[in-house]
Amino acid sequence: MPLTQEDLYARIVSMWSIQDMLLQSYRTIFLTSQSVLFAVGVFVAAGSRATLALPLAVIGLFLIFPWIGIVNNRGYDVWFFHLRLLRIEKQLPVPDDLFTQFKSWQGKDLKAKQKELSSDELGKLLLKGKTRPILDWWIPIAFCACWVLVAIFVIF
Repeated sequence: MPLTQEDLYARIVSMWSIQDMLLQSYRTIFLTSQSVLFAVGVFVAAGSRATLALPLAVIGLFLIFPWIGIVNNRGYDVWFFHLRLLRIEKQLPVPDDLFTQFKSWQGKDLKAKQKELSSDELGKLLLKGKTRPILDWWIPIAFCACWVLVAIFVIF
């Protein structure tokens, strides 16, 4: 059954909202876990048994890699629905089979998603954002640097 434009818009907004909430939840989980782990690591490193901070540093560094992958993929999932909202605003066609398209989108790797967005005039608008690179790349890199500093402090 074909959807009206209003129904399609409401469905896209609903699905976007879910993906955005998941993205914010994942960021919160990762930031909280890294912050707590790092605080414990610094506390231990400053104590008499500083070498016990090294396993915490390894765990902290190990957790950064899934953080980057998961959060970046979820960010592109949010952009999937942003792109459809932009298309509706420009009165361009948006197919009704949103969930099927979305599941197909989720099966792509980050490079394929970026290529698809960069080949679309409206998708290019999404890639110009300045906030997402800070949250999804620079903060994990900063935690990585902090963990390396803790390890250096303990070793030397």
